[in-house]
Parts: sequence; structure tokens; C-alpha cells
Amino acid sequence: MITLPEDTAASRLHREPREQEDVLDTLREYERLARTACPDYTIASRFSADGETWVPVWLKDEPPAAVHTAVVRDGVGTEEWRSWKEALPAEGEGREEWLQNPATRLRAFVERATLRRAFADVIVGRDRHAPEAPTETAGDPWEPAPGPSPDVQGPATSERIAEVNASIRRPLDHLPGNRAERRARTKKKGRR
Repeated sequence: MITLPEDTAASRLHREPREQEDVLDTLREYERLARTACPDYTIASRFSADGETWVPVWLKDEPPAAVHTAVVRDGVGTEEWRSWKEALPAEGEGREEWLQNPATRLRAFVERATLRRAFADVIVGRDRHAPEAPTETAGDPWEPAPGPSPDVQGPATSERIAEVNASIRRPLDHLPGNRAERRARTKKKGRR
């Protein structure tokens, strides 16, 4: 006789799918995309308990109050600051993982946001929180829109309305209302 194991824990194959993507996995993907676009970009993060003193490594048990991350791409810097309260997910959205590793999760969250801004041309569309790609506009964005083209027919005057109404095709004889009129005319032979 064969006995089957009675494991009550969900197997790896039958677990519920995660609703929230893992911040660390997404960060690794963003770093890979950033390296392909600019191999020599730099990124640095700092932690703070009070917003005034910043340290490169967080060694305390409680979560940091804030994280600052800076990315330099081709000589252009991009910075992001996030507070712990602002970044902490709501109940049930991976909050337990954040509370177990607060410094790692918050750093990854802010680095991901900074990379998203610094490499918007490469990363846009890969994240549901990502900003839309900036659209290129020709000329000055504050310049007024051009006026109507020469093909515009002008204002609606009574003559123009009469011209348009005359060009509209009237209902054809095959429609039900016209059929009744046609029958009445043939029965009366055009007499009323």
C-alpha cells in the first residue's frame, strides 16, 4: 500500500499568486536595464532617523525615518527622498515583508523610483507605478495653437445652411414611409 504525505502547508506549485510584485526583484531588473543603457551610471542611498543626519548603512532595529537616493546618468543627477510612513504598504499588501526587513525594502523602493525617473526612456511601461514617457513637443509649449486652416468654410450663415441642406440626399422610395406615399399616388393616379 502506498501512503501519501499529509503536508498541510501549501506547495510551491499551488500557492496563491502574489498580487504585489517583489520590490527587490523589480530593482534587479531596473538595474539590469540601466546598465544596458548607461554602463557607468552611479547610484547611492543614505538613511536617516531624523532627516538631518544621513548614514550610508542602517544598523538599527527600528525602520529608518527616511531614505535619500541619487542616480547620476551621463553627468545628470536624479534624486528621490521617501519617508518610511509614505512608502510602507497598506495592510495585506506585503506589509509583513517590509516590517521584517525595513531598511532593505525602503532602500529598494526608493532606488527603484529613482532609477525609474533617471532611465524613463528605458524603464517606462514596465511598472504599473511608472510615469508615462515624456512626449516630445515641437516648438514652444506656451505658444498659442495655430488658427483655422484656409480650408475652413467660415461661419454658419443662412445661405450656407441652405446650401448644405440642399446637398443632403432625401430618403429613398424604398423606405416604408415613402412606399405608402407612392402607393397613394398610384391609386389616385396623381389626383388628390
